[in-house]
Amino acid sequence: MDALRLSILLFVAVLTVTCGAQKLVSKYKEKGEQFSKMVFYNNSLYIGGNQYVYKFNKTTFLLNPEEKESICYESCVSNVNKILLVNSMADELIECSSGDRGICKTRDLKTLKLKRNSSNIATGGKVENGLTVSTDIEWPAQAHLTETSSYLVIAITNGSGVSNANKMYFPISVWTVNSGLTYKIEFKEKLDSYRITYVSTFRFSHYSYFFTNQMQLPNRTKMVSKVVRLNQNFLKVEVDIFKSYTDFVIYCQDNTGKQYTILKNAILLHINGTPTVAATFTTESSDDGSVLCTKPLDDINKQAVESWINFILNCSITNGSYFKENCGLPNANLTGITDGIRTELQNSTNPIDPNFFHSVDWSVLQMEYVASSTSQEGIMVTIHASVLNGQHVLLVGTSTGSVLQFVNTDGTYMRYNRFEVQDSPILGLYQHNDIANSLFVLTKNELNKYAGTRCVEYAGNHCVNSIVMKGKNPLCGWCIYEQRASLQSDCSCNKTGECWRSSLTSCISLDIEPKGATSSSGKVVIKLRPSPSQPDGQMYQYFCRWSNGTITNATRNGAMFTCNMTVQNNFPLTRMEFGVKVNNETILLTDAPFLIYECVNFTKCGECTSTEGAQCTWCPLEGQCLPPNASCQHAVSLSNAKCPQLSNHDDQLYLPSGTNRSLKINVINDVLTNSSNIEFRLSVVDFGRTPCIAASSQLMCNMTISINVSKIHKNIGVQYSKVSSNQWVDLDDYNNNKVTIYNCAKLAGGCNYCKALNTSRYKCAWDLKNGCTFYENRSSASCGAPTITQISPKDGPYSGKMIVTLMGREFGLFRETIGTVIVSGKSCDSHINNYIYAPDDPLDFIDAVRTGFQCVANGKPNGTNTSFILSGQLSTLETLSPILKNSTITHVSPDFGPRAGGTKITFYGKNLCIGNRLLETLKLLETLKLKNKETDLEGIHITSINNGTGKDDCVIIGEIPTGNFTGNGTFAVSLNDIVISPEFTFSFLENPEIESIEPLHGFLSGGTILTVKGNKLRNAQLPRVFIQNYEAESSESCSFPDENSSQILHCKVPIAPAKIKSDLESGRKKRSPTCQGCQEVTIVVKLDGIEKTFTLNYYHDPSLSKFTNGMQLFNADDQFLTVHGDNLKLLDKSDVTITIGIEQCRVLVVEPRTMKCVAPRTQPKPGIQGAEYPEVNITIGNINQTLGQLQYQKDLNTVVIIAGAVGGAVFFVAVLAFILICYKLRKTKSKAKELEGDLNKLEMEIKSVARQEFLDMHTTMSTVNRKLIEQGFPYHNYQQYSCNVLFASDYLLSEPVVSSHKMTDNMRSKFKEGMKKLEALLENKLFLTSLIGTMEKQKSFFLRDKSNMAGNLCAIMMGRMDYLHEVLEVILANLVQETSGRRGMKTLFRRCESITEKILSNWLLLCMYPHLKNHTGSPLYLLYMATRKTIESGPIDALTNDSKFTLTEDKLLKKYEGSCDTPDSRDVKFEAKTLTLNVVVGKSEEIFPCKALDCDTITQVKVKCLDQIYVNYPASQMGIDPKDLILEWHAGFGGHLVLKDRDNTSTQEGQWVRLNTLAHYSVSDQSNMALVDPTDEDLAQMEDYVNLAQINTSVDNHSMESDSPLTGTEDGHDVENPALTKPWHLVKKDEENTKQEKSAIAELYLNRLLTTKQSLLQYIKDLMDEVLDSNKCPLPAQFLFQSLDNLGETMKADPDTIHAWKSHSFAIRVLACLIQSPGILFDVSIPSYVSENLDIISSQVFIASFGLDEHKFTKDSPSQKLIFVNEVRGYRERVQEFYTNIRGTELNSMDLIQYFSNVNKLQQETTFNKTAALYRFYEQIKPYNSEIMDDLSLNKKTSSLQLDRKLAEIMEMMEEE
Repeated sequence: MDALRLSILLFVAVLTVTCGAQKLVSKYKEKGEQFSKMVFYNNSLYIGGNQYVYKFNKTTFLLNPEEKESICYESCVSNVNKILLVNSMADELIECSSGDRGICKTRDLKTLKLKRNSSNIATGGKVENGLTVSTDIEWPAQAHLTETSSYLVIAITNGSGVSNANKMYFPISVWTVNSGLTYKIEFKEKLDSYRITYVSTFRFSHYSYFFTNQMQLPNRTKMVSKVVRLNQNFLKVEVDIFKSYTDFVIYCQDNTGKQYTILKNAILLHINGTPTVAATFTTESSDDGSVLCTKPLDDINKQAVESWINFILNCSITNGSYFKENCGLPNANLTGITDGIRTELQNSTNPIDPNFFHSVDWSVLQMEYVASSTSQEGIMVTIHASVLNGQHVLLVGTSTGSVLQFVNTDGTYMRYNRFEVQDSPILGLYQHNDIANSLFVLTKNELNKYAGTRCVEYAGNHCVNSIVMKGKNPLCGWCIYEQRASLQSDCSCNKTGECWRSSLTSCISLDIEPKGATSSSGKVVIKLRPSPSQPDGQMYQYFCRWSNGTITNATRNGAMFTCNMTVQNNFPLTRMEFGVKVNNETILLTDAPFLIYECVNFTKCGECTSTEGAQCTWCPLEGQCLPPNASCQHAVSLSNAKCPQLSNHDDQLYLPSGTNRSLKINVINDVLTNSSNIEFRLSVVDFGRTPCIAASSQLMCNMTISINVSKIHKNIGVQYSKVSSNQWVDLDDYNNNKVTIYNCAKLAGGCNYCKALNTSRYKCAWDLKNGCTFYENRSSASCGAPTITQISPKDGPYSGKMIVTLMGREFGLFRETIGTVIVSGKSCDSHINNYIYAPDDPLDFIDAVRTGFQCVANGKPNGTNTSFILSGQLSTLETLSPILKNSTITHVSPDFGPRAGGTKITFYGKNLCIGNRLLETLKLLETLKLKNKETDLEGIHITSINNGTGKDDCVIIGEIPTGNFTGNGTFAVSLNDIVISPEFTFSFLENPEIESIEPLHGFLSGGTILTVKGNKLRNAQLPRVFIQNYEAESSESCSFPDENSSQILHCKVPIAPAKIKSDLESGRKKRSPTCQGCQEVTIVVKLDGIEKTFTLNYYHDPSLSKFTNGMQLFNADDQFLTVHGDNLKLLDKSDVTITIGIEQCRVLVVEPRTMKCVAPRTQPKPGIQGAEYPEVNITIGNINQTLGQLQYQKDLNTVVIIAGAVGGAVFFVAVLAFILICYKLRKTKSKAKELEGDLNKLEMEIKSVARQEFLDMHTTMSTVNRKLIEQGFPYHNYQQYSCNVLFASDYLLSEPVVSSHKMTDNMRSKFKEGMKKLEALLENKLFLTSLIGTMEKQKSFFLRDKSNMAGNLCAIMMGRMDYLHEVLEVILANLVQETSGRRGMKTLFRRCESITEKILSNWLLLCMYPHLKNHTGSPLYLLYMATRKTIESGPIDALTNDSKFTLTEDKLLKKYEGSCDTPDSRDVKFEAKTLTLNVVVGKSEEIFPCKALDCDTITQVKVKCLDQIYVNYPASQMGIDPKDLILEWHAGFGGHLVLKDRDNTSTQEGQWVRLNTLAHYSVSDQSNMALVDPTDEDLAQMEDYVNLAQINTSVDNHSMESDSPLTGTEDGHDVENPALTKPWHLVKKDEENTKQEKSAIAELYLNRLLTTKQSLLQYIKDLMDEVLDSNKCPLPAQFLFQSLDNLGETMKADPDTIHAWKSHSFAIRVLACLIQSPGILFDVSIPSYVSENLDIISSQVFIASFGLDEHKFTKDSPSQKLIFVNEVRGYRERVQEFYTNIRGTELNSMDLIQYFSNVNKLQQETTFNKTAALYRFYEQIKPYNSEIMDDLSLNKKTSSLQLDRKLAEIMEMMEEE
């Protein structure tokens, strides 16, 4: 039996795998349903809920239940299923619930149809009461069937509805099953109202077992758990089964000795065929977590027998009451009784009667500890046993929704997984051992089905270091020939050999011989033996591979292998790997360490003889390590490894500071100290060396070391050397010996401390002159008189009692008695407490030193002296004695109240704060018929108040209890043991009368006015209202609206508690026909001791419509402002307050959907500082809402909507032009006809030009697409992409975050250890979430700081995106909860102003890189390129960036090429000729055809040529920059003309100088051009080199890029005053506005916005199609949406708010960002004119499409808002559909984990320097360390883990000098 116990000793592995190990296949939930019981039988799950009983088929669980029947038919409110039991013999389901009056029922097992109720059974001609359970939902019942299923044995926790509850018998009974639950027998022992809670039950063989929680008897001092056992065989012979009743106490104890006494669940399981009980326990407080424990059932049965015998020896058969004890039997009967019991144990089928009777025993059995769960994991409440892959497993569910999984290996259980289900207790578990290994988990609201582990989520590429082998998941193992974790069924291999190693075994091991070789060995033959043995055959080619990469074939000889190796000098080997080649695939099987060494390199004996793999000999006298065949005196080798070494001194080496003392160092295995040729020395770390004298295995070393601290511990070392050789050798020290250097004066701060020091450690004595100092053999001098340095309190009662605390010096040792004590002349002899000095090391002192004591001072003083006597010496005083005062009470407020009592009163007086404020009693005295009646006031206490003088005073507060008082009363106060009887009286007035309240409704937010009417209401002092049963959380005070009235009170409707709100949402409880859409509650009006209840109906809060876009126009001529909303019909005008800015808007009328108020005549000032317009605020009770801003205007202009803006550009131009012409020239018909003809001609020209430009742009894009196919998209690598996401470029360059070389060596060495600890602390989710929460609150932590902190944190978490996801879920919930109810809740993620939001966007972008490359990136890049090519297909002003084709009206090029004096400027046709140039680069002979416009500047031409030559090349890899090249025009025979933006040929008009263009140089189509490097040496040698501009050699050669406009200061013209010239290209900047005004029809230019849009529309559509494809939505975004949906449901957020959250967090903060700045993802250089257009697409298309607010357009609306209006409407519908599809998608957490695994692998390849990032992160939080640690210490969870202390340690380490 002992061996069995040993075999089931259980422990928990520290490894816990996260929730990714379980894949949620499906879940089932039903609205309003609350599950409670689950049972599995014959491939079906039976579930009991509060509404239905269900039957699920295991294989079709993904669908609906196979059967579903109502479980309750009457009294079904709060119904709970308590019994659900399968009777397989009768194909019935036995079900008992609290509804239906608790009646138990039998149902058909297949259909679940009701067969019969227990109460309908007739016996003997009359109807008997049937089997019922308690109708109280909190009291459980437990039942099981007997061995033959003939009887049901049931235990019912007593409560309402139990048929035999009035008898209060033991609630265990037996019922016949076959005839329909007919009463058989019950326990007849009366309980006297003693409740037993039955927790669990099971049957084994012929025994019934029940497990209980109950009070310990006879004293009922605490709760215990018991086991009850019954023998079912008693039923066979018609003997009372309860004569076999016996019980005893069980508990469990963890490894620390902590006891757990409250049992939560128990089951029977079989371990290797041995029946064993597994149970979970917690403590009465439940704050200590819980434990899982086991005990063999055989031990349970043995304890039952022992308890039975114990009861026999102490109790009589006739007096067997449950409460009786110590009532023994006659000695003559003991033998027969005990023998009968043992006979029953051996042959229980023939029980002996009457020797058997029930026994109740309090003996205790301890179960064996298995595992613990923390309070965060929850209390273990559910247990289930099963078999997986042939291994016994235990599944445990907790009270917080976790499932813990354990596996039994070699008789021990190990936890291998934990995963979260939901934040709700686990009520049922079932692990099916089928192929899928399905796991069913039942919670209150859900039935979840999980698939078995797939194993692929376990990382690792080698069996030895793989997580799967450490995780011990019984389903998983290592697939050897595929080098991965897998299920056994997923590992394919040749059947002739083992290829899969279970995680419960070990990896292949390797034994090699020899294990090392010297570096000069040459050829070495190594023998290898792998275990287990490996398969043989020609297909297996085994090899050895060394750590330097050398591979040799292995020769096989049976189970052994041989490898040959040639060892050379400096051969860097550390390990040898053993592998096999199978089917041309190299598989690493295992490895083993291999040592390359030279003996002479070992400097110690231990290293020389004990290093594994080395074979050397140590010569101690020479201090040398030599080859094994070397010969020397006293040689030490591996076979006799007895090295000379230091003894273990057990930290007993002590050295006094500043004194030359000798240390005795012992040496063992000594062959050195007797040699006269050896000298020794001792070294002490940080304090140098000293010579030693050797004598008989001992060294005497004299040292003098001075320290200025109490003590320090320093490592010592001993070296030896041959005399005069000066070659010192370290003596081995395997015990890490230390010396303690101590300073007596610092150890002891006074005489008593010195006398109390531990003399076995310290040689210290007290000297009157020198204090505590070192003395070898001298006793201490006497200590001086004690000195009192501190006394509290500072004052006290003159003649009363006070507890005095005296602190000071030399108060003696604890064992010394204090004599007479006097405090301020009062005797203080009653000592009640001593204060003892607590040293850092308790072993430093052998006596306790007293630092103070407490005593009780009583009576009147005799003088003013304060002193005490210690050891005959009178104390001295260095502080003031307490001042004695008398306390008085002057008045009470209020001084009247109702006769019913309940009035809270406050007593005022003088000196009420003195002493200890010991308020013993406060009595009300009434005089009734010459008799005094005393009543104690309730809740009496003293509190401080500010008396207005700057000093605090005290008052006494109490409450008159409810009663029936008359007349007047006086008071008696007992304060500091003095009775004070003030002279004033308290008057009792007639009770107030409460008649009615109105209105009888309110809103959930509360705060609206409730009018209470009655009489004499002012006779009470504290009127208030609250909701019945919710007084603490719903109390609201009341006030009188009229100072002279006593009949009306105004109260606020209380805020509805959370339970009321949830009931209203779900439609539960107290909803009557008169209360539709509301929740009925009982509200209490309380006036002191008078209460009256009324019925109040709660409704949902009214909703108010905010202004569109936050702004509304208001005509000042109107008198009323109209506010729209819903659910306003119950409001009264007095409930509503409306303000406009700082002024009131008087409410005039309230209607069901609108409110009107009288607005001020003129626009009020804003109430918000800095706002331009006043805001409209509405207050309804506790509801405060801002609708937006209100703009006053005298007359609203007619709103002109530009309808059909996206129609045909030509039609738009023609119609608009026709209208304008007709308007201006309507009287001149002939002129109109002429102009009409011109317009028709213009229309045809625009059509032709538009078609040609559209064709050119798409031809250009075709080239781009072709190049993309050839060389791919220019994506940034992940490293650069991450940098772009996380950090601004200036921060990236200035801070050492990315590359390791950017961190200095000094910084790295100093902070490496501290940063390692900080990183470990950041891995704690509680710490990290608390830290982020603290930093969010810091007002001095600005937006840039938050962004950098988020970036640093994400850099630290590279490779841990799964963990960052878990953190995000917590901090997102915190962020949403913090903004709940605020105005900004809907715009939560819009501006990204918090650390949480920035982390979220960083996390999404980092995780989406693979998705972007595979999906969204391609249409995004094509949109960028199409935008650029469209713009560049027309003229672009090189200085202003105005362009012909653009989406923004502000950058629309309206005139070009013409001068300001030319009336015929080409402002409509926009003719620009496209030229094809034949370009060569440098000395290359390849010609590239490049297109440019004749109006392009020379720099623009160079840029365009490079773009077309190097199509789609990464910008960072472009080795050529336009500013570094010269553009040459090659004409004729060898002619070369250098073209520049500005030279002496540039056109000048006054101060204006125009940039040169191709047209300026008259460059024609098909001209030959060359891009030449000016630094080329051959350039200067070309004789035919022609430069028309070489007259001016100072011309600027630098590039003029479009993003860097030319300033005009460096110019060839006006050299004496170059600042007077102004450059221009297409538009003269100063006259741009004038030129726009001179344009005949400026609106005609708007068609080019539409042309640009039309060119880009398909690319925009392609991108939107990709983004809005729900099947391609990235997994992180899908899980984010799911989290936001859950948060919205929790916070009761409206759908629009949740929509906004999703759009802001994903679409706007991530995708829109990539559209605006494609350079984040792509290696491209983006001109500003492209960025401006991408901004329009991002904001006006993408962001607008994901919004919900409909924008109202006017004639003043910007054109870019109009041109995409139709597309946005269509995309918005698709966005709604996109979110709906995602919401309906079943998400698989395993897929997300695999996704994270891929991203983490990608991130692990980056070169982010985590230490540097950690340091920058530390620098950011350092200024706020006190706030961070305060929050950590205040949080219960973080405080329990001492996270604040750990952070403080890091701070101290980092800041120490």
